[in-house]
Amino acid sequence: MEHISPNSAAFLCRRQLEIVLRQQLKTKRGMLGTLIDQYSSAQTLPPLVADLMNTIRCFGNVAGHGEQDDSGEWIDVEVGEAAYMLDALPHIYRFVYVEPAVRELMRQRAEAKNKGKNPGSLSAASQFVLAQTPPAPQETAERDEDGLPL
Repeated sequence: MEHISPNSAAFLCRRQLEIVLRQQLKTKRGMLGTLIDQYSSAQTLPPLVADLMNTIRCFGNVAGHGEQDDSGEWIDVEVGEAAYMLDALPHIYRFVYVEPAVRELMRQRAEAKNKGKNPGSLSAASQFVLAQTPPAPQETAERDEDGLPL
């Protein structure tokens, strides 16, 4: 998709992030920057996740609202930028949806075992989620000439 229309891909990533945050915050209104700030203050948001959210917001704003440079030329989202956004969304989904569910599952299992109860085998769905969950992205101080993490 990012090769066909990087602006469309960027805008859809931004829109998806907005939907996720509105669902989490249980609100129907608010600008994306404000939603990110509200979610950050309601959660312990790792700097990397906050950075990914704000990067998606910024590129999504370029795609959705249009920006012009000093010479009046329209600035477009480039393929690599759109690809970065598409790669960033799964990390945000993992933080927002998967990690809390896994933490709760493991908390329940640990609590049961501490009470001397056998919580039974993990369900096939739980085993799948645990096996497929990629490691969290690592914060890196190194950045390329465009300021993107290496």
